[in-house]
Amino acid sequence: MEQRHHERGMMPFFRKRRELALTEAVQHGHTEVVEGLLERAANVNSKGPYGRTPLMSAVATGNNEIVKILLNAGADADIKDEDGRTAVMHAAWEGRANTVKILLSSEPDVDAKDGDHQTALMLAAGRGHIRVVKALLEMNADVNARSKSGDTALMCATGNGHAHTARILLAAGADTDVTNEYGYTALMYAASGGYTRIVESLLAKGADVSIKNRYGYMALTYAETNGRAEIVRLLRREKVSASSAPETAV
Repeated sequence: MEQRHHERGMMPFFRKRRELALTEAVQHGHTEVVEGLLERAANVNSKGPYGRTPLMSAVATGNNEIVKILLNAGADADIKDEDGRTAVMHAAWEGRANTVKILLSSEPDVDAKDGDHQTALMLAAGRGHIRVVKALLEMNADVNARSKSGDTALMCATGNGHAHTARILLAAGADTDVTNEYGYTALMYAASGGYTRIVESLLAKGADVSIKNRYGYMALTYAETNGRAEIVRLLRREKVSASSAPETAV
C-alpha cells in the first residue's frame, strides 16, 4: 500500500523529467530521442523557461524535421509564451520561411497577437523577411492589423527601409494612410528615413501627402528636416499636383 502511494507521488516528478528531457532533445536535434520520449507520453505542449514549448525550441533551432514530428504528435502552434508569442511568430521573426509554411499547415491563428499586439506579419515585415511575408499573406494574414501603438505591417516595413517588402504589402492592399497613436503614417516614416523607393511606391498607391500627425507635421516636414532632397522634390511635386487638381462636381 505504502509502495503504491509512493509510486503515485513520484509520477509528477517523472513526468517533469520527461518534459525536460524532451526540450533538451529538441534543442540538440536528437530526433530519435524526441520520438522515443513522445512514445512514452512526454507532454508535447509542456512549457519551459519563458513559457516556451518544445515546438518553439524546434523553431529556434530551425529543425523542420522535429517541427513536423511535434506537430504530428499534437503540438499546439497557437500556444503563447510569456511575451505572448506563438511558434509562428518566432519563426516569422527569425525569417524561417519553410518553418512558417510547415506551421501554417496545422492551421494556427495567423493573426494572433503578442503582448504588444504585433502579429507574425508585422514581425516579418519589420525585418524584411520577404518569403515569410508572402507565406503569411497567402494564408490571408490581415495586412492592416494594428499593434498596440497603432502601427501596421506596412509601417514596420517602411520604418526599417524594406522597399521590396513594402511593395508586397501594398500589392496585398495595405492602407497607405492609416495613422498610429502619434498620427504618423507610413509615408512619414519613409520620408524621415530617406527611403526614396518606398516613398515612390507609396505615392504611386495614392498616399496622402497632406496628412499631419499629432505634432502638426507632414511627411514633407520630416524630409526637409532630415535633408532628404530627392524626397522633398517628390513630395512637393505631389502636393502641387494635388492642389491643382480640378474639384469633382457635386
